[in-house]
Parts: sequence; structure tokens; C-alpha cells
Amino acid sequence: MEKLLKIGGSIFLLIILFFSCIDRIEFNEPDALKNAISIQGKLTKGNPNHIRVQISNTFDFENQQRFITAKSVELINQEGAIIDLPTKIQGIYELEIPENHPTFKIDYGKGYKIKVQLITGEIIESAFDTLHPVPEIAGLNVEKYTQETYNFEGVLENIDLLRFSINSSLLPTGSSRKTSFLWELESVYKQSDTAGGTCRDGSCINSSGANQTCFLHINPVRNYKTLNAKKLTGDFIENFQLLEETKRNALFAEGYYLTVYQQSLSDLAFDYWSKVGSVVNRTGNQFQSPAGRVPTNFTFDSNDDLEVLGFFFATESSFKRIYISPAYADNPRTICPPPMGSNPLCCSCLCQPNSTLKKPDWWIE
Repeated sequence: MEKLLKIGGSIFLLIILFFSCIDRIEFNEPDALKNAISIQGKLTKGNPNHIRVQISNTFDFENQQRFITAKSVELINQEGAIIDLPTKIQGIYELEIPENHPTFKIDYGKGYKIKVQLITGEIIESAFDTLHPVPEIAGLNVEKYTQETYNFEGVLENIDLLRFSINSSLLPTGSSRKTSFLWELESVYKQSDTAGGTCRDGSCINSSGANQTCFLHINPVRNYKTLNAKKLTGDFIENFQLLEETKRNALFAEGYYLTVYQQSLSDLAFDYWSKVGSVVNRTGNQFQSPAGRVPTNFTFDSNDDLEVLGFFFATESSFKRIYISPAYADNPRTICPPPMGSNPLCCSCLCQPNSTLKKPDWWIE
């Protein structure tokens, strides 16, 4: 008999994660997560269309997330057409589907779901999620402002900030249905290292004899935001705040880009992503397993001990970028060279996660 999995909130997990950063504490694994699987999937309409599914075991207090291989992963549309998804690497299934595919069409207003069969035989299916069009982003904005706040000593002081906001219609072209949004934020900043010098980590040294300049891809602390368009009376948003950053921030010292991906959501998908945002400040990308417990649209018809987390949704995406020059941020101090001593970040900028010497094709200063 099909079992609908609905997952409530769990502040306990967040408390344990917090203390695990301070010292190692041994806990018994909660019974509810002893046999838990996280499935995150997204179908994006485009040219070509793209689908990505990630399957992993969830957090167990002792081991890191472990990707697992399924026997099969299928994408199914409401007309019953099926496409098998190939494995990219263990636990990752990805496929590009051309607009002119002869048997599998991806259209607005249609429903799509995924079906996963595990090696152990369990079959897990998502509910159908309806694809809606997304408006183009009308503009990204940034402004400087000063905010009064209390420091760690309880003294009131002024903090200079940069506020990023967005302008967009809520109505896609030719549509009378307001679109709810999921905004995904990605930052790329430039950083130069210091050739030679003294480094604490001998495996992370720039030995080329010349300074290197890297481009580092990161996500802001709160890199997902949602908007329920149905609660708004108008059909356009202007200067809707997405992100605040401290102006005197080394991220802006050599150049910085913020990219905003605007994605359409069905009502069910909005409910999921809004609850994700209320449970935890996420970092990384949207295929990361959410901390805490939130609703899922997956069902299964076997093993009563199995717990399934995650969500599958269909979307269309538009994006826009904005550049912040060092001068606009009042020329904050660069990371390298450090004012005193040594800084591992200056040994080789390539040793930082998600860094590359290749300048993005779209990077224009």
C-alpha cells in the first residue's frame, strides 16, 4: 500500500550540528534516520531541457553524506512517456533533452515526475509537478546604506552595507497566472595570491614564481529565497531585497559578480522551498540535503523502515548578473598579502574550494 511520507520539523538536528562544530560528541543515531535516503531532483525547461537527480544517504552523526547508485531512474510525463536517466557519477543522474525530442515533450502546464528503483528493489516515485513559465528579470540593483547595530560589546555602531534587490514582473509573457519564485544566488569574486612566502600548509603553495589570480565561486549564507506571488496585489515587484553584504568586505576587493537565477514554482514546490528556507540557512547548491525535516513529494510501496527526504520539481529559469567594482565598495583591503604573519589563503588561491584560474566568459569589468 502506497505510503505518503510527510516530514515535520526537527530543531534537535540543528542543535546537534551546532555543537558538533565545537567538539566531538557521541550520539546515538535517531531511529527515524537509520534508513533514510535523500532524493533531490529538478527538471528545467530550456534549449536544451535539462534534468538532474541526486540520490544519497542522509546525515547519520558519524559519516558524511554518501551518494548511492540506483538500479534505475526514470523521468515520466503525464502522458506516460518515459526517459531513462544515465549515471553521471555515483548517485548523480543527468540528461539534456532536446526541444525536438521525438517522443518526450516538455511543455508549460504539463506534469512531470521521477521514478527511482533502488538496488535493493524499493521503488520510490515523486508526485507529478506542474511546469510553469517564468518572467525575465527586469533588473538587479545594488545600493549603499548605513545601518545602526550593536557590536559584541553592546555598543551601538554604524555598519556600511551593500543591499542587492531585484525588479521583475510576476506575469510571464502571454500568461495571466502569477508565478511564485525560487531565487538561487551565486557569487563569483576575484582573488590574487602571493607567490613564495611562508605558508603553514606545505601542500598548498604557489611555486610558479608569479602571483596567480583566481575566480572563486561561492554561495551567500542565505542563497535561496522564495516569493509567493499570490499574496501580492500587484503584478510587478521593484527593489525586492535578496541579499545584504558588509561593504568593507574582501569579497569586493578585486571585483565581484552576483548572479541571480529566477525559477518558477508550482504551489507544491513553493511550499517545499519556503519550508526549507524557514528551517535552515543553506549553503551550497539546491541538491544539498536540507538539514532538519521538511515535506516531501516522494512516495514508496515497500520497506516500512525506509525514510525518504527531498523533492522533485519542474521549473523554467531566467538569470541576471550584476558587477561590483572595488571602487564602488570603497576599495576594501585585499586578502593578500596579509597585514602580518601568513595566511593560508595567500599560499595558492587554487587551494580554495571552487576556484579556477580561468576567467568566466561573461566576466567584464
